[in-house]
Amino acid sequence: MIKIHNLTVYGDNVEKSVIDFSDGLNIIHGPSNTGKTVVLKCIDAALGASTWPLTGTGYTTIALTLLSNNQTIRLERKDGENRIHVTSNNTFDEYSLSRDTKSPSFNEYMMDLIGIDKNIKIIKNKACERQALTWRSIAHLFYLDRNRITSEKTMLMDANNSKIPTLTTLNYLYNGETFEKMVSKKKETETAATRKFIEKTIREKNKELMNLSIKGAQYNENIYEMLSKIDEYSKEITIMCSKRNELTDKITKNEKQLTEDTINYDSYHNLMNMYHTDLKRINFIADGIINEPKTCEIISCPICNSKVQYDSNNDILSSSFENYDRITTKIKGLTTTMESISIKIKQLEEMSKKLKKERNELDASLDDVKNKYNSTTIELKKYEDEKKKTERYKYTSQILEEFESKLEDYPIVKYEEFKIESNCDKTLFDDLTSCVSKADGFVFKSNSISIENCDIIRDGRKKSIEGAGYNGILNAMMVASVSDLLSKYEKHPTSFLMIDSPITDFEESENKTDITSGLFRYFIDISNKHQIIIAENRPIPKIDSMNVIEFSKNDTGRYGFLLSCRN
Repeated sequence: MIKIHNLTVYGDNVEKSVIDFSDGLNIIHGPSNTGKTVVLKCIDAALGASTWPLTGTGYTTIALTLLSNNQTIRLERKDGENRIHVTSNNTFDEYSLSRDTKSPSFNEYMMDLIGIDKNIKIIKNKACERQALTWRSIAHLFYLDRNRITSEKTMLMDANNSKIPTLTTLNYLYNGETFEKMVSKKKETETAATRKFIEKTIREKNKELMNLSIKGAQYNENIYEMLSKIDEYSKEITIMCSKRNELTDKITKNEKQLTEDTINYDSYHNLMNMYHTDLKRINFIADGIINEPKTCEIISCPICNSKVQYDSNNDILSSSFENYDRITTKIKGLTTTMESISIKIKQLEEMSKKLKKERNELDASLDDVKNKYNSTTIELKKYEDEKKKTERYKYTSQILEEFESKLEDYPIVKYEEFKIESNCDKTLFDDLTSCVSKADGFVFKSNSISIENCDIIRDGRKKSIEGAGYNGILNAMMVASVSDLLSKYEKHPTSFLMIDSPITDFEESENKTDITSGLFRYFIDISNKHQIIIAENRPIPKIDSMNVIEFSKNDTGRYGFLLSCRN
């Protein structure tokens, strides 16, 4: 609970002005232009109001001392600054009045001080749109300024002439209800659009998954077919290479044998030439012996030692014939051998030609298979690359799962127009009537609250048919009953109420004295639980238990609020 202890204003070259307040009913009384309204405006400014009330007075600082839960809090605000200095429990902090700054917010400080979550949002219109519940929207309930005091409109009307924000704020303070189940038209539209987008995405992703699955299966078949062909080609290449190696081995052996036989044939051919040369030489010798005249030599017989005739050419000729026969025999054998080798060489040459032709044909087939192998490998790579693209199947599945789960976060919601009569707690209006009926007999005979108008009705008469004076009294009773209601259930976040000039315009009734006296008695009756501060320039009844702060507008007593100012 927060109560106001005192108000101080000061500045350079002016006398400090202080007003002390007590519990219960405080009356700031005096003639016009003595600063009564300025007192209330200074309190409101220290509590975060947007206007500065001391322009041109020389007073540049407002300091408001609050009592809250056994601690003393000093709020200080300077002219031209958009922040409030807070001193509490020997600690000093600065809080910004702007929402567009990174500095700590005064709104958050005050909401924390009165124990209300800063994140609460209330309904602000029939379309169930929401706005933040702020300290200033709460303070609006407990300050009835001069501009609103005689209004024909309900005091539960906000600055935008809407009752809904004030009623939903009051409803929250009364029972904690924020109407979370009510959906705004905007949210209905946004939710429907979001669901439509999610459902469309789910359909698209399902279609994409189906296409990816079909393509993936087709690519798998293609890859399997390519792998089968590659395996087949690999086996063919292996067999062909093995066969080629065998042919190469045969060709090598055949060439080797052909080389050996050719060398042997050449050697035999040279030997044959030598034999023919020897025959020519023997023929030459024999022809020479045969054609020479015969000459005999007389020699002794080696046996009987008798003289015999010996022709030496006969021995040479005989030896030549023997050599001739011997060489001729060798020539015949060599000729047979050479003929055999010649036949073998031809056979080897034919075999080599055949083997090489077979190998060339095999090479051509091998090249063809290798080309098929390479082209199939390239085609396999293409299908594998395409298959990789279908691997986003998992990613698409994850997206699909996420969107399917998100769909649960956006259930179908239906907008219903917010209506005070049907949506606000009816017991709120019953309890408000109970509170305002405390004035029965004090002010008017009968007082109640109309749900339809969200306003007070006195003696069965709507406020709209009353004059300004009656409106001032009725409006004061309305805000007082709201304050009393929340104090009664200990849900009042501030415990102070400020009313500017509730009877100033009251001239309509012959029972004026009784009505004004009854009004102040009503204030006293409900001020036992909270603090009421009233500014008034009309004569007030003399009633005990009132703290009257009198401004005289002359040198007798206190001239006015600002000690350094006159008029």
